[in-house]
Parts: sequence; structure tokens; C-alpha cells
Amino acid sequence: MLRKSLLVSMSVGLMALLFAPSARAAPIVNATVLDLGNGTWEYDYSLVNPAASTENVFDFGIYFEGTPVQDSVVSPTGWTAIFGLGFIDWFSTIDPDLGPIYDLAVSQSLGGFSFVSTVAPGPITFSSLGADAVTGEVGVTEYGQTTGPQEVPEPGSLLLMASGLITLVARKRGFRIQR
Repeated sequence: MLRKSLLVSMSVGLMALLFAPSARAAPIVNATVLDLGNGTWEYDYSLVNPAASTENVFDFGIYFEGTPVQDSVVSPTGWTAIFGLGFIDWFSTIDPDLGPIYDLAVSQSLGGFSFVSTVAPGPITFSSLGADAVTGEVGVTEYGQTTGPQEVPEPGSLLLMASGLITLVARKRGFRIQR
């Protein structure tokens, strides 16, 4: 009876793992880096404001060691930048007649943030600020490091771990699968 219960539990657990949806990390910031030679790199960023968000993004800042190469900071249309030692801050401008039309709305993406630096490639800390799409209340939308989208191998890892644990338990208890 114990053996049958164990096999049923294992089967149900494995089926649940097999049909679990795969997880995917979806950062708001995607970065690409191009080696320009002579110890300089071009960093290009795009922002994604996910559908689950309730805020329109109006500010995007990065923080790193060093400064950008003179006159290399580029902003998308309707955005401007300030920068100095260790930071660049891009922010959307406000049209006097239409208001904050350049903010990054929910479910939208925006590229065109770039700069050239002598900072070698690696994770760069960023932050973005947004205002609630309905009330206008300001809050931090995202804060992290620019690592780009990565697959999170949860279902596969869990399946492998569960299989190993089940095998260990079965061997410890002396169960043998009959053929």
C-alpha cells in the first residue's frame, strides 16, 4: 500500500512539474554594448513598460564608475539628459500645450538611450521613475542592474531535483521498481 501511494504521489508531482508554465524574467531595461575599440564601448538601452504596470515612466537613470565620453549621450525624441561623474539621467519633456506626451505609457517600449564610455562592459545600476497613469502620483517603477532578459529554468530544475529526491527516498527505503 505504501509503495502504491509513493508511486501515485511521484506521478502526480511529476505531471504538475511537466505542465507548469515556464517562468521568464522580464526586466524593464534591456541593454546592448558595442566594443568601439580603443578602450571605448557604446551602451544602448531600451525601456519596456509592462502591461501589468500602472505607471507611465518619465525618468530613467543609470549609475556607473566614470563619465560618458563628451557629446556622446543620445536621447530619444521628447527626452533630454543630464549627466556627470557616475550618472546619466534621462527624462521626458513636457509639451506646453499637450502635457507629458513623451512619457513611456503602459504596454509601450522606447529605445534610443545611448552613450559612449571607457567603462568596461558589465552590470550597470539603473532606476526609473513613473507617475500613476490615473492619479499622477509619483513612485519608483524599477530599480536594478542591466542584465537583460534571462530564462529562469524553474520547471526543469524542479523536475530534476524532484526526480533525484524521489530516487534517494526510494533507495533509502529499499523500494525496487518491478519489471
